[in-house]
Amino acid sequence: MSPFRRIAIPLLVSGLLARPAAGMQSAIQRTVLDNGMDVIVIENHSVPLATIVVAVHNGAMTQEPRDQGLAHLYEHLLFRSYKGDPLAFATETFYLKGQFNGFTSEEVVAYYVVVPATNAVKGIELLARMLRTARFSDRDLKEERPVVLDEVHRAESDPERALARRAVRQLWGSPGVGRIRSATACPFRGSRWSG
Repeated sequence: MSPFRRIAIPLLVSGLLARPAAGMQSAIQRTVLDNGMDVIVIENHSVPLATIVVAVHNGAMTQEPRDQGLAHLYEHLLFRSYKGDPLAFATETFYLKGQFNGFTSEEVVAYYVVVPATNAVKGIELLARMLRTARFSDRDLKEERPVVLDEVHRAESDPERALARRAVRQLWGSPGVGRIRSATACPFRGSRWSG
C-alpha cells in the first residue's frame, strides 16, 4: 500500500466554481472522507482559476534525525518520477493550461497545480495520479539528489534565511527535530533505493 494512502492528505481547491463577480464571495466547506482525508473547498468567484493543493503533514520539523531531508527529496521525486519521465507532469499540466510546483517547510510538504476553473477536475485527477503511481528509481534519486542539495546550499548561504534561522533558534532553542543543518549532513547523500 502506498504511504500516501495511509496518511490523511488535506486537499485544497480554490475557485472551483469560479465566475466573474463584483466582490469577493467566499465559502469554505470541509469534509472528512472515510479514509481520514480532509477535503477542503474554498470557493472564490472573483478569480476564474482553481488551485489544487495536496498537503502532507511531513516536513523538516516532523522528521527523525535519520530521515533528515527526505521530505524535501520526496517532493522533488514525485514530480520527476511521474510516468517514468521527468517532463511528463509538466507536459500534462501545460495541456491543462496550468502551472505546478511544490514546497517543503518545517511542518508540511505540498504539491499543487493552478489551472483554469474549467479544468479543476482534471487538475485533481492529475495530482491524484502522481501520488498513486509514484515509483522512485535509483536514476531519479541520482539525478534529483544534487538538485535538492543545491537548494539546501543556497538556503544556507542566503543572509535573510540565516537571520530567520537565528531568530527561530532564539525563540525556540534548537533548530528542531529533522532539521537539515548542512547539505553535507543529509543522510540521503549517498543512498540508493534498491540493494
